[in-house]
Amino acid sequence: MYVRKYNPHGAGAKGRWRPEFEKQTYKLALLGATEKEIADFFEVDTTTITYWKQTNPVFATALKRGRIEADMNVAHSYYKLANGFTHPDIHILSNRVRTFNMDTREVTERTEALVIPIIKYFPPNPFAAQKWLQVRQRDKWADVQQSQVNIIMEGQVDVNLLQENLSDPKQYSTEELEWALKLGLTQGANTNVSRN
Repeated sequence: MYVRKYNPHGAGAKGRWRPEFEKQTYKLALLGATEKEIADFFEVDTTTITYWKQTNPVFATALKRGRIEADMNVAHSYYKLANGFTHPDIHILSNRVRTFNMDTREVTERTEALVIPIIKYFPPNPFAAQKWLQVRQRDKWADVQQSQVNIIMEGQVDVNLLQENLSDPKQYSTEELEWALKLGLTQGANTNVSRN
Protein backbone atom coordinates (compact mmCIF):
# COMPACT_ATOMS: atom_id res chain seq x y z
CA MET A 1 0.00 0.00 0.00
CA TYR A 2 1.35 3.41 -1.03
CA VAL A 3 1.10 6.20 1.52
CA ARG A 4 1.77 9.67 0.27
CA LYS A 5 3.95 11.72 2.58
CA TYR A 6 2.73 15.15 3.58
CA ASN A 7 4.65 17.85 1.76
CA PRO A 8 4.15 21.24 3.47
CA HIS A 9 5.65 22.97 0.44
CA GLY A 10 2.91 22.03 -1.95
CA ALA A 11 2.35 19.04 -4.15
CA GLY A 12 4.38 18.57 -7.29
CA ALA A 13 4.94 21.48 -9.64
CA LYS A 14 2.44 23.70 -7.83
CA GLY A 15 4.69 23.96 -4.78
CA ARG A 16 7.87 24.71 -6.71
CA TRP A 17 9.14 28.23 -7.12
CA ARG A 18 9.23 29.47 -10.69
CA PRO A 19 11.06 32.60 -11.91
CA GLU A 20 7.86 34.23 -13.19
CA PHE A 21 6.56 34.27 -9.60
CA GLU A 22 8.92 37.15 -8.75
CA LYS A 23 6.97 39.79 -10.67
CA GLN A 24 3.64 38.39 -9.50
CA THR A 25 4.83 38.36 -5.87
CA TYR A 26 5.97 41.98 -6.15
CA LYS A 27 2.61 43.07 -7.58
CA LEU A 28 0.63 41.13 -4.97
CA ALA A 29 2.68 42.69 -2.17
CA LEU A 30 2.21 46.12 -3.74
CA LEU A 31 -1.55 45.55 -3.60
CA GLY A 32 -1.30 44.70 0.09
CA ALA A 33 -2.03 41.00 -0.23
CA THR A 34 -1.56 38.93 2.92
CA GLU A 35 0.55 35.79 2.93
CA LYS A 36 -2.65 33.72 2.92
CA GLU A 37 -3.87 35.57 -0.19
CA ILE A 38 -0.49 35.11 -1.88
CA ALA A 39 -0.60 31.39 -1.03
CA ASP A 40 -4.11 31.15 -2.49
CA PHE A 41 -2.96 32.95 -5.65
CA PHE A 42 -0.08 30.50 -6.19
CA GLU A 43 -2.31 27.59 -5.09
CA VAL A 44 0.05 26.55 -2.29
CA ASP A 45 -0.16 26.31 1.47
CA THR A 46 0.89 29.22 3.70
CA THR A 47 3.76 27.05 4.97
CA THR A 48 5.10 27.08 1.41
CA ILE A 49 5.13 30.87 1.46
CA THR A 50 7.06 30.76 4.75
CA TYR A 51 9.46 28.23 3.25
CA TRP A 52 9.99 30.37 0.12
CA LYS A 53 10.67 33.42 2.29
CA GLN A 54 13.32 31.54 4.24
CA THR A 55 15.01 29.72 1.38
CA ASN A 56 14.47 31.87 -1.70
CA PRO A 57 16.04 35.34 -1.56
CA VAL A 58 14.37 36.36 -4.85
CA PHE A 59 10.92 35.69 -3.39
CA ALA A 60 11.75 37.36 -0.07
CA THR A 61 13.14 40.44 -1.83
CA ALA A 62 10.13 40.75 -4.17
CA LEU A 63 7.77 40.47 -1.22
CA LYS A 64 9.69 43.00 0.85
CA ARG A 65 10.15 45.43 -2.07
CA GLY A 66 6.44 45.40 -2.89
CA ARG A 67 5.41 46.01 0.72
CA ILE A 68 7.95 48.81 1.23
CA GLU A 69 6.98 50.55 -2.00
CA ALA A 70 3.28 50.34 -1.14
CA ASP A 71 3.95 51.80 2.31
CA MET A 72 6.11 54.56 0.79
CA ASN A 73 3.41 55.54 -1.69
CA VAL A 74 0.72 55.66 0.98
CA ALA A 75 2.98 57.60 3.37
CA HIS A 76 3.81 60.11 0.63
CA SER A 77 0.15 60.57 -0.27
CA TYR A 78 -0.80 60.95 3.39
CA TYR A 79 1.99 63.48 3.87
CA LYS A 80 0.71 65.51 0.91
CA LEU A 81 -2.84 65.31 2.26
CA ALA A 82 -1.69 66.56 5.67
CA ASN A 83 0.21 69.53 4.18
CA GLY A 84 -2.05 70.43 1.28
CA PHE A 85 -1.00 70.24 -2.35
CA THR A 86 -1.65 71.52 -5.84
CA HIS A 87 -2.47 69.43 -8.86
CA PRO A 88 -2.68 70.38 -12.56
CA ASP A 89 -6.11 69.92 -14.06
CA ILE A 90 -8.26 71.21 -16.89
CA HIS A 91 -11.55 73.03 -16.92
CA ILE A 92 -13.74 72.46 -19.98
CA LEU A 93 -16.20 75.14 -21.03
CA SER A 94 -18.70 75.20 -23.84
CA ASN A 95 -17.91 78.12 -26.12
CA ARG A 96 -20.54 79.35 -28.57
CA VAL A 97 -18.98 80.78 -31.74
CA ARG A 98 -21.07 82.96 -34.08
CA THR A 99 -19.93 83.89 -37.53
CA PHE A 100 -21.55 86.44 -39.78
CA ASN A 101 -21.37 86.16 -43.54
CA MET A 102 -21.48 89.65 -45.06
CA ASP A 103 -22.50 88.41 -48.49
CA THR A 104 -25.43 86.26 -47.47
CA ARG A 105 -26.11 88.09 -44.23
CA GLU A 106 -26.42 84.81 -42.39
CA VAL A 107 -25.31 84.10 -38.89
CA THR A 108 -23.99 80.62 -38.22
CA GLU A 109 -23.51 79.27 -34.77
CA ARG A 110 -21.41 76.41 -33.57
CA THR A 111 -20.31 75.21 -30.16
CA GLU A 112 -16.77 74.18 -29.45
CA ALA A 113 -15.03 73.01 -26.35
CA LEU A 114 -12.73 75.48 -24.66
CA VAL A 115 -10.09 73.70 -22.59
CA ILE A 116 -8.50 75.83 -19.88
CA PRO A 117 -5.52 74.45 -17.95
CA ILE A 118 -5.78 75.19 -14.24
CA ILE A 119 -3.97 74.35 -11.01
CA LYS A 120 -6.27 72.96 -8.32
CA TYR A 121 -5.36 73.59 -4.70
CA PHE A 122 -6.25 71.04 -2.05
CA PRO A 123 -5.94 72.56 1.45
CA PRO A 124 -4.29 70.68 4.32
CA ASN A 125 -6.44 68.08 6.02
CA PRO A 126 -6.22 68.60 9.81
CA PHE A 127 -7.21 65.00 10.55
CA ALA A 128 -4.41 63.67 8.33
CA ALA A 129 -1.93 66.08 9.92
CA GLN A 130 -2.93 64.98 13.41
CA LYS A 131 -2.65 61.27 12.53
CA TRP A 132 0.73 61.85 10.88
CA LEU A 133 2.05 63.57 13.99
CA GLN A 134 0.57 60.92 16.30
CA VAL A 135 2.57 58.27 14.47
CA ARG A 136 5.78 60.26 13.98
CA GLN A 137 5.92 62.01 17.38
CA ARG A 138 3.93 59.72 19.63
CA ASP A 139 5.18 61.25 22.89
CA LYS A 140 3.93 64.71 21.90
CA TRP A 141 0.78 63.96 19.89
CA ALA A 142 -0.60 60.60 21.04
CA ASP A 143 -4.26 60.40 21.94
CA VAL A 144 -4.22 60.14 25.71
CA GLN A 145 -6.99 60.70 28.12
CA GLN A 146 -6.75 64.07 29.73
CA SER A 147 -5.73 63.97 33.35
CA GLN A 148 -8.19 66.71 34.14
CA VAL A 149 -11.78 65.65 33.74
CA ASN A 150 -14.81 67.84 34.12
CA ILE A 151 -17.62 65.91 35.73
CA ILE A 152 -20.90 67.62 36.33
CA MET A 153 -23.11 65.99 38.90
CA GLU A 154 -26.38 67.05 40.40
CA GLY A 155 -24.50 69.47 42.62
CA GLN A 156 -22.49 70.90 39.65
CA VAL A 157 -19.08 69.62 40.81
CA ASP A 158 -16.20 70.95 38.74
CA VAL A 159 -13.42 68.44 39.39
CA ASN A 160 -10.67 70.71 38.02
CA LEU A 161 -11.60 73.47 40.44
CA LEU A 162 -11.98 70.91 43.22
CA GLN A 163 -8.51 69.53 42.54
CA GLU A 164 -6.91 72.97 42.60
CA ASN A 165 -8.55 74.10 45.84
CA LEU A 166 -8.59 71.01 48.05
CA SER A 167 -6.26 72.72 50.49
CA ASP A 168 -9.41 74.20 52.04
CA PRO A 169 -11.94 71.30 52.06
CA LYS A 170 -14.42 73.19 54.27
CA GLN A 171 -15.73 75.10 51.25
CA TYR A 172 -17.04 71.88 49.63
CA SER A 173 -20.03 69.75 50.44
CA THR A 174 -19.65 66.18 51.69
CA GLU A 175 -20.87 64.89 48.32
CA GLU A 176 -18.21 66.88 46.46
CA LEU A 177 -15.46 65.64 48.79
CA GLU A 178 -16.65 62.04 48.36
CA TRP A 179 -16.31 62.48 44.59
CA ALA A 180 -12.82 63.87 45.12
CA LEU A 181 -11.93 60.75 47.12
CA LYS A 182 -13.37 58.44 44.43
CA LEU A 183 -11.39 60.20 41.71
CA GLY A 184 -8.19 60.17 43.74
CA LEU A 185 -7.93 63.95 43.87
CA THR A 186 -7.48 64.19 47.63
CA GLN A 187 -3.92 62.95 47.95
CA GLY A 188 -2.18 65.12 50.51
CA ALA A 189 -5.37 67.05 51.35
CA ASN A 190 -7.03 66.96 54.74
CA THR A 191 -10.63 66.17 53.82
CA ASN A 192 -11.95 64.32 56.90
CA VAL A 193 -14.47 62.40 54.76
CA SER A 194 -14.82 58.70 55.31
CA ARG A 195 -15.42 56.32 52.42
CA ASN A 196 -18.59 54.26 52.50
